[in-house]
Amino acid sequence: MNDYGLDGLGPWILHETARLTGDAISVQMLLDAGADPNSADHAGLAPLHYGVQNGDTMVTTYLLGANADPNARDSLGRTSLHHAAMHDGNPRILFLLVAGGADPRAKANDGHQPLHFALRRDPHHQTVTALIELGGANDLTPLQLASLRGDSLTVVSLLARRDRQPPNPNETDALGWGPMHFAVASGSPGTVAVLLANGAAANSPAIGGITPLDLAILRASEPVLQLLACATGADNPPEGLAIAAELPHQDDCAIPPPEEPPWSLYLENDMLRPPWKTDSDQWYTNGFRFAYTPKRMTVRDEDRERRVQWMVGQHMFTPSNLIRV
Repeated sequence: MNDYGLDGLGPWILHETARLTGDAISVQMLLDAGADPNSADHAGLAPLHYGVQNGDTMVTTYLLGANADPNARDSLGRTSLHHAAMHDGNPRILFLLVAGGADPRAKANDGHQPLHFALRRDPHHQTVTALIELGGANDLTPLQLASLRGDSLTVVSLLARRDRQPPNPNETDALGWGPMHFAVASGSPGTVAVLLANGAAANSPAIGGITPLDLAILRASEPVLQLLACATGADNPPEGLAIAAELPHQDDCAIPPPEEPPWSLYLENDMLRPPWKTDSDQWYTNGFRFAYTPKRMTVRDEDRERRVQWMVGQHMFTPSNLIRV
């Protein structure tokens, strides 16, 4: 029997306490009784990984005080800073981890840094801002960093400089994220517009396939979506850009919605019926990859109100100004 009275179960209890309860006092008691703060479970996750996922500053403080390794990696090569950026994104947690020795530029097995996770999951940009301050964006070029900050004036000055060769507006980082990805993630239409005017690609995929459009959808950025739609042209829209036609505050160059739904709904993987009662025998995707054609469907909700919805990627959008059909 070990020091804290549960033979072989101490590490499990510490993991579960950090993961489920957020009870900092219990965590401290277990640590005082001899629980190992660096023990890993079957997924390589240590108690600190679980503590930061919950955004619990006290649990994080106690674990770091007990010499928990802030750079310990799970089976995917992700550190506690990766997990903090993926989940709660509490800036206090980020500062605690870096103060405790966490590497803000640590790369997971797939090459992703904490910043990449924050760009996908941080709607208010607080985590991104904290990571920039902590050095998590130090691998970026000046243009990429200015785009990430949404600093359109700096982007203009960098692209317009005459004393030396201006930076490439499509230069990417190791994962294929270019200035446009970062500008879209910043939510700054002005920065996106400046980049578009200087030749930045509107919908270039990074490694893994994520495009600026995907980021705009994840962040529900309607003005940026409209800019991307305008940049690609209404005659030959790229994947999914027909959604811009159904968003409010349409620009003149946005794709006008057709009178009749011209696109069928189909799967590349398994075929499943939609969970709604539809007007016709249509099918839609339930796989991880949707077909590349923009898809429009007419559905009926519980109140039997018919409405038009667009499916793009793995997201479904209902126009705020419902179109009755």
